[in-house]
Amino acid sequence: MKQLLGKRVLILPEDPTVNSFGIILEAPGQEEVKKEKAEYGEVVFVGDKIEEKDLIVPGVRVHFNWMAAKKFPYEGKDYILIREDDITGVFTV
Repeated sequence: MKQLLGKRVLILPEDPTVNSFGIILEAPGQEEVKKEKAEYGEVVFVGDKIEEKDLIVPGVRVHFNWMAAKKFPYEGKDYILIREDDITGVFTV
């Protein structure tokens, strides 16, 4: 497989209507609106030209600028392709 992502990151976005405890945060009917504005997600794949290779690795949770996100479906899931510069934070333990 030839890697063509460059300085981009592939992210699996989190559902913003449910918090980490499983509590639903939005009223019924608002789910579709909030899914368009996912801001957090798990890194799935990293391009070969990423500058922060020690921080941005597959499996970490990141915060990103949702307005810069490019969504696309693949095998029943919606993924986001985003530039490294649009990642605003990396959650570390």
